[in-house]
Amino acid sequence: MEGVISQAVRFFSTARKAEEKSEADRCNQQLIADISDIKMKLDSARCRFDYALDEELVESTIYELESLESRYSYLLKQARMRGLYSGSR
Repeated sequence: MEGVISQAVRFFSTARKAEEKSEADRCNQQLIADISDIKMKLDSARCRFDYALDEELVESTIYELESLESRYSYLLKQARMRGLYSGSR
């Protein structure tokens, strides 16, 4: 009977580890998708900044760029902590 119980414990332990790894993989994939999304938004905001003529549009685009750059830096830091990214900006 003890053998059956220890096998069951090992099975559930292995299943839990696989589930945790799967969750970590999903989180890592979401982080990579978020970084890609922010990069695209940054490129778009830079383009709008380059072509903005109105002073108010220029100012709002600057605020948007600062916000996006801050978020981008945060996400890259998270990726580095998870070992997903090691390069510099």
